[in-house]
Amino acid sequence: MSDFVIAQIRTYVPMAVGFVLSYLVTKGILDADTSQSAGVAISSGLTALLGAVYYFVVRFAAEKFPWVGVFLGYNKAPAYNKPVE
Repeated sequence: MSDFVIAQIRTYVPMAVGFVLSYLVTKGILDADTSQSAGVAISSGLTALLGAVYYFVVRFAAEKFPWVGVFLGYNKAPAYNKPVE
């Protein structure tokens, strides 16, 4: 698989996990009377925050336990070529 595809997988899997986690959290936090715009703002913020936390935790754990990298969607990190100078 190309490095580009691996990089895309490892970027978007944490976003998807952040979305799912924020959806689950908001189901327990948001009330039916909460305005829609506030709900969207909270959900968007939680998505970004939870996705970032998820990515950080998995990358940190993968430093010690390389098999954990599979939780980013693909176990192998992409290897980028250095630009020719």
